Amino acid sequence: FGCNTVQGVLSHQLERNVIDGEKVIASKVDPENPESKVEFEFDQNEVYAIDIVMSSGEGKPKEFEQRMTVFKRDMESTYQLKMKASRAVFSDIKERFTSFPFTMRAMDEKKAKFGIRELITHQLVQGYPVLQEKDGEVVAHVKFTALLMSSGTVKIAGLDVDLSQIKCDKEIKDEGIKKILATAVSKKKKKRRNKKKKKKDAEAKEEAKKEDGGDKDS
Repeated sequence: FGCNTVQGVLSHQLERNVIDGEKVIASKVDPENPESKVEFEFDQNEVYAIDIVMSSGEGKPKEFEQRMTVFKRDMESTYQLKMKASRAVFSDIKERFTSFPFTMRAMDEKKAKFGIRELITHQLVQGYPVLQEKDGEVVAHVKFTALLMSSGTVKIAGLDVDLSQIKCDKEIKDEGIKKILATAVSKKKKKRRNKKKKKKDAEAKEEAKKEDGGDKDS
């Protein structure tokens, strides 16, 4: 179809205050990333952040020489910061963002730019590098949150893709794949009659029987 899965993209299990849990789904096996080869079983009531990234190029983006502006605190690292500015920035991060990612725009940028350096040097925060595909190529990214229920998989967050707005000169011809794509993600809920309605119906039937018996006796 003229596109490739972007290498290095991982879909993580979500837990309370944790956005990168132990269980990881790799979009594509990466020889350089051991996490992409680990096999595991899904369990009921687990939650996953699903990332799907496709490229019209090779699907092997390179780190772009641009300073990182999005970071996440490393909850396992500790260090006694020396600079006052660094301590102020780290205190702000712990108070406002805890274990979640944050952008420098959400802080006082002048102070943050100065104070974040010591945090990066001593690995108190992890940066999200800017990746770039080759010039002229197109990258598409779809992200959503999925909850694994006994009744099926439920999408609980993420924008819907309006397929009517997408035009493509490619067409799926394999009937087996078409059948899979047409399958509903969630199981259809069985219709349950209201308990009160059932009780009323039963009482009405009983009353009708009594009336029929009375008519026969007369």
